[in-house]
Amino acid sequence: MKGLKIIILFILNLLIDLTILSKYNLYGVVPSITIPLIIVLSIYSKKEKIVYYGLFQGLLQDIAFGNTLGLKALLFYLISYYVYTLNINEHKNLAKNYLYLVIAIVLKKLYVIIMNLVIYRNSNIIFKELFNFSIFVEILLSLVIFILINFIMYRMEKNKLRSIV
Repeated sequence: MKGLKIIILFILNLLIDLTILSKYNLYGVVPSITIPLIIVLSIYSKKEKIVYYGLFQGLLQDIAFGNTLGLKALLFYLISYYVYTLNINEHKNLAKNYLYLVIAIVLKKLYVIIMNLVIYRNSNIIFKELFNFSIFVEILLSLVIFILINFIMYRMEKNKLRSIV
């Protein structure tokens, strides 16, 4: 995908998260397509520039949802960087990709806990976040979204190769 298409995709992602998905709350989890989208784009990307798009998406998320600028930007940058570097040669291995998504969701949850401790000095969030099953619901929702986005990207890549031959 070209740069302008990815930026438009991220803006659409933000609009979908703000308008449609923010209205749904499943067991304390608001679904989001951001992390699955960043992971899928990092998997299928052939250039390292994709990490900067993860940074851009994080800045958009921070402006729209966060109180502090740059926290999600750093998280999404790191997720896209590590997924890209681990998947340079083998983006067809679905088991590893699912594992990357689960690890990214767990790291996001730990990141939220640490930021609440450091920035907001809220220690009550630790017990609330660690001892509920919302992380499992978030992982399940993200896996479903990841499968859909991965299927769409796979079909696009397959059609692109078919049109070349």
